[in-house]
Amino acid sequence: MAQSLEFWFRRKFNLAPTDPRFLNATIEQIETEYWAHDYFNKPPGEELSDDDFDKDAILKQMEENPDDWEIV
Repeated sequence: MAQSLEFWFRRKFNLAPTDPRFLNATIEQIETEYWAHDYFNKPPGEELSDDDFDKDAILKQMEENPDDWEIV
């Protein structure tokens, strides 16, 4: 799949295979560009909802056991 992503990247930005912008790009950068363009062109049709998610219960757990949580 990496080769097809690299080809997509080169075609999208009109880059030659010897272009330094292509040669210096990591696969992670190419994947990020691909998914950013894909998401922009085809945004999700509907929001996802999680009926099991209870924000108040989680906040209560955080207050009761603050050492169990890590701020990131």
